[in-house]
Amino acid sequence: MKVNYKNNTTSQTKLAVQEIISQWQQGNSTFELTTSGSTGKPKSISLSRDAVIASAQATLNFLHLERGTQALCCLPVNKIAGFMMVIRALVGQWQLTVVEPSNKPLEGLEGESFDFAAMVPYQVENSYLQLAQLKKLLVGGAPLRPQLEEKLKSLSLKVYHSYGMTET
Repeated sequence: MKVNYKNNTTSQTKLAVQEIISQWQQGNSTFELTTSGSTGKPKSISLSRDAVIASAQATLNFLHLERGTQALCCLPVNKIAGFMMVIRALVGQWQLTVVEPSNKPLEGLEGESFDFAAMVPYQVENSYLQLAQLKKLLVGGAPLRPQLEEKLKSLSLKVYHSYGMTET
């Protein structure tokens, strides 16, 4: 896996990504993190290495994401969604671009394209005009507004929507 940091990625985010990679390389059997709280109060959870590998592999298989995938991580890596982007990149041997989570994650990345990204609906809404930079998008963390869902149907990228799945 190759990691690129863009824009104003903070040292805190860089360290968090490096910690996940380090734990992975050391063969940690469990990972401790916090749920996003999208369906209730955020909870501390412990995930086994086998479970995160299975989850990552299921996503790679379902979305047909192969080795060398150019992916964008624009979610907090200390929460499940961003953490899983790093794990997917490790399992799939991707090239991962990490940006600081913001309401406009594609801002400053004009001219770049990505095979895959995961965002929350708020990010999608604020990045609508830049979504052509993506081939596949996983939207999670909350329901989509019906108006946004309709707008997304007019785009050429493939959009997948799922949320509230951490505990399952």
